Amino acid sequence: MTPQQALTTLVMAGHVDHGKSTLLGRLLYELGQLPPGKEKELAALSAKRGVPLEWSFALDSLQAERDQAITLDTTRVRLRTPRREIVVIDAPGHKELLRNMVSGASAATAALLVLDVRTGNEEQTLRHARLLKLLGVRDIAVAINKMDLVDYAQDVFRRREREVRAALDKIGLQAKMIVPVSAREGANVCTKSSELRWYEGGTVLAALEALSPAPQRELTLRIPVQDIYRSDERRVIAGRVESGELHVGDSLIFSPSGRSAKVAELLNWPEPPASRVHAGDNASIVLDRPIIVERGDIASHLDHPPKLTAVFDADVFWLSPTPLVSGRELTLNLATRTLGVRVQSVHHRFDPATLEAHAASEVTATDVARVTLR
Repeated sequence: MTPQQALTTLVMAGHVDHGKSTLLGRLLYELGQLPPGKEKELAALSAKRGVPLEWSFALDSLQAERDQAITLDTTRVRLRTPRREIVVIDAPGHKELLRNMVSGASAATAALLVLDVRTGNEEQTLRHARLLKLLGVRDIAVAINKMDLVDYAQDVFRRREREVRAALDKIGLQAKMIVPVSAREGANVCTKSSELRWYEGGTVLAALEALSPAPQRELTLRIPVQDIYRSDERRVIAGRVESGELHVGDSLIFSPSGRSAKVAELLNWPEPPASRVHAGDNASIVLDRPIIVERGDIASHLDHPPKLTAVFDADVFWLSPTPLVSGRELTLNLATRTLGVRVQSVHHRFDPATLEAHAASEVTATDVARVTLR
């Protein structure tokens, strides 16, 4: 599978009612991936509710979702485009359902942010964008939807385009492409629309195909140790390569112990041993000498170890109804290691409407805040 064809997991995020599910349903229709007879079923369901053909019903499987025309839980759909295969996660937009959105977005390597051209950057749109950054999603495209409701006006689109670029820049993100679209009418979904002849960029489909698959191989090597076991007389260290590349003969250091050794073999059952592994691969490492390695250790190249610290600042998204305050003890799951930590201090929370930081002494449910952990 070439890099362009490699499987990408993409989350569709944005404020409630901005048209995420409608856009995904329309994509499935345009790409010929709805089951036979599904279009007639959607037309009948829409007519029964007295609304135009609602493409979101192709995704909203719960009766409550169809009745309210909202997504209550994450939906996963495998989308096959002419150039690649994408697992699309349709995440709910309601503030009350942020926990569901986070659980879906945590598996994503890319994102499509969907905005209603009439309202632009509403609170949940900005909150979702900040959560995407917290979750490490950097590959982002934006669909400015419902252009048919503003008569495909170029000036309205350009205003929203400037607003979303400024908001993402404030968070520290950049959109690879911002596309005007009407999901309901199919304009600019998979083919260019005559209504948007002033727009010279690509379609939503082109934006999805342009998103680069993650993870990135050029990053520093990091392998959290998942297990250590024996195969014949060999001691094998198993773990997923989160970033970088590892070759036979490389010198490794295991943190936090600081013990080091060279890679003698990279096992690859049932195939012959590999000469290298890279980000996204599961590694089975045999070292050139016996050293003590434990589950939760981090393997890295000897000349690029991680920084060791007992105290650090973290941006957190707080889900508990009980406020987070200084002195609170928490359990930190860091890759394959579980640690006890304490909140040393709460610095500030981010206003979801303005993205500004405000001093705070506690973090309430659905807040994004910066704290110091020890």
